Amino acid sequence: MVSTGDKVLLGKLSLKMLADEFDISSFELVTSEDSSPRSGIKINKDLKDSYEESNRFIFTDATASKNADLMSIEVSSGEQDPDNPSESTYKKYELDPTFSKEETNYTVTLYDYIDTVDLTVTPDDEKAKMKVKTPERTDDDKLNGYNGEDEGTITYKEEDLTSGTKYPVTLNKLGEPDTKITITVTAEDGKTTKEYTVTIKRPYGIIEGSIETPLTQSTTGKYTAEVKVYKSTDVSEVFDWNEVESNGKEQLHEQLLELSSINYTTDDNGNYKIYVIPDKYDILIDKAGYLDLIFKEVEVKENETKQLDHKELFAGDVNKDGVVQIKDLTALLNVFGISSTDHEYEIKYDFNEDLGIQIKDLTALLANFEKELEIN
Repeated sequence: MVSTGDKVLLGKLSLKMLADEFDISSFELVTSEDSSPRSGIKINKDLKDSYEESNRFIFTDATASKNADLMSIEVSSGEQDPDNPSESTYKKYELDPTFSKEETNYTVTLYDYIDTVDLTVTPDDEKAKMKVKTPERTDDDKLNGYNGEDEGTITYKEEDLTSGTKYPVTLNKLGEPDTKITITVTAEDGKTTKEYTVTIKRPYGIIEGSIETPLTQSTTGKYTAEVKVYKSTDVSEVFDWNEVESNGKEQLHEQLLELSSINYTTDDNGNYKIYVIPDKYDILIDKAGYLDLIFKEVEVKENETKQLDHKELFAGDVNKDGVVQIKDLTALLNVFGISSTDHEYEIKYDFNEDLGIQIKDLTALLANFEKELEIN
């Protein structure tokens, strides 16, 4: 109600509140601190309170919080084991810059071979609500909408985010755009929002090369092999390359297979293109029945493509001891003449992959007799 000092009714003032909920008990009229002449106008909120000292009034509502800040953001991987700390795989990644409520954009740089990280977020006000947007992947594990060039075509999915609970984020693969995570915080008032962004970068380089297996050209028309990539530091913990080359390679293949590796398959033309984290790597080119091909201590730097030589793989090492010799010949002669329909058939004897162990396979083995695996 608006009236003069003589309580003459001048009119009524109606206010429309935008908040979904409003508690009248917390509603106050606060006079401005600015000095000004008495307006001669009195505003009565009720029979007890009236205001006439200023010509400007501030209406306050303390019912719903407008706090849309975050208290913390944590990016981690693995699990903690309080009972066996040595068995814990938990790792927390640093945010750049260090977290503060006012900063809304962060970067995390990963040098680990992992497919997912855990995002744990806590709002400053427990009554605030949160949603998270992350890149969406298709059923065949491709980045949804990405055309290989324009990052703006990537499709994102949005889900609710629970305070203090780990939310798994599938990372974009090495060679794909950075993984961008957007956290939207909505304050209790339902209107105030704040957006935080975490960009996960995965530095990488490329290992590129090709192989050929001429024996398969006339039958399948394909050159294929398995490519296994090892961190050189992991390999060096098991054996020394100088000792391997001087003392024999008989156990080398089996030793390598026991180590953790990143595995790829060449395309049908024998080409391979592998995205790796910058580091030094040992690389095994492996094909059943063929001598291994090894590249050691290949250093790959960020944004660099390391081109390996085109190589031919040589048939005949059926037992994978690193040399084509009498043991391989004996093993092949024991299955000579059988076809893929026989239970004793194994692809490691069928060098040209024509589904039979025949004279061409025997001839190839004899042509490569006493050849050894190659270490570059």
